[in-house]
Amino acid sequence: MGDLVPLREAKGNLYTHLFRAVYATIATHWFCPPTVSELEFRAYIQGHFKILHQTNSEKRTSMAAQRRSQLSRQKVNRYIDAIMAYNDVLDRPHSDKWLVSIGFASARSAIAALKRLTSCGQSVIDDVLNSRQDEVQFHHAQHQLGQYHNQKGSKVPKIESVISLD
Repeated sequence: MGDLVPLREAKGNLYTHLFRAVYATIATHWFCPPTVSELEFRAYIQGHFKILHQTNSEKRTSMAAQRRSQLSRQKVNRYIDAIMAYNDVLDRPHSDKWLVSIGFASARSAIAALKRLTSCGQSVIDDVLNSRQDEVQFHHAQHQLGQYHNQKGSKVPKIESVISLD
């Protein structure tokens, strides 16, 4: 590993910290339940029990609110990833693909779809979409998804019956 992560001069051996970060990342990827915040899971497996042991109710409430916000953001991100993975399936007909949305005046149907899928508020969805704007736009260009793509009509199944986090 020394070739991949060189020892920093005058800083001592950082491999212990590096291995803890790598372990937490791998363990979270494979074992974190979908209902648990990734940050909380990582903190728990690494022995950081700050929230659980916080006695100041205001700080605990603030920490819990941050955790709920993070969980909502994670949920929106997971659904965006699921939509993109669905679109990326080889030989998927163009008409079966879904626009994620961003930057389109008529993207209300895509945002409404994310709201229905995630049960999250508009501001959380907007924040996540804005943070992933370049990636989403590249995905749309790759699949040639235009601003009206999700206006499929009543004969096409709704996104909730097609996209899931199974």
